[in-house]
Amino acid sequence: MASIHKDSRGKSPFWYCAFYGADGRRMFRSTKCTDRKAALKICFGWEQASAQARRKELTAAQARKVIAEMVAISTGETMSFHTVRRMAQ
Repeated sequence: MASIHKDSRGKSPFWYCAFYGADGRRMFRSTKCTDRKAALKICFGWEQASAQARRKELTAAQARKVIAEMVAISTGETMSFHTVRRMAQ
């Protein structure tokens, strides 16, 4: 189960996410968010992507989708994806 934490020393305004990575090790990463709800959404996205990777179900397209959702949550920006076929037209 993923969880979010603040820096106990007070050195960072950001929330940190604790979750199990694709290799099964416990990871602790900064969400770069000061908003608790946004940080929690990002953290659960990382946990979901890691679980899919452990089951060998995470594809490049799914990884891009997860990253795009995290960017939209944290900054409000939408990511655009370009293919060679689309660029040639």
